[in-house]
Amino acid sequence: MPKNWNTMTSRVIAAAVFAGALLCTSSARVLGATGNFTKAEIEATAKNPDFFKLVPWEGIGFKPVGYGAESVTAIINTIQRIENETDNLPESNALSQRQKLIKKVEENGIIATPANSYINELVNEAARISILDDGVPVKILYGEHPHVEQES
Repeated sequence: MPKNWNTMTSRVIAAAVFAGALLCTSSARVLGATGNFTKAEIEATAKNPDFFKLVPWEGIGFKPVGYGAESVTAIINTIQRIENETDNLPESNALSQRQKLIKKVEENGIIATPANSYINELVNEAARISILDDGVPVKILYGEHPHVEQES
């Protein structure tokens, strides 16, 4: 495995989050993918400027702002923090330490993880069901088997 595997992984995750249009680093600096996407093209995919907007800044390109960009930055910073805290450990210790750090991240509940992302999936499913049935109210039921159902 290459020495910079974790850094490469972080960058791939960041690129995927922005649908390949941007590569976001921990400093939230935006590097255009060789100019393939204009600011207008990128912003056209983000309908809510509070969620994501590109603004001029003192660095190269444009800086992403908004709670969407902050969320992605928080995820990437967490990935890099975990990488840095386990990078010099023997792999036998690094795995268990990464698992402990990830568990702490999940307990904090601040960033999206597989352990807490089911909530977003339930909200999306509720919206989908409601939209397909002309806006009828939909309930999200939590508990042992979280699910969505139309209100009676």
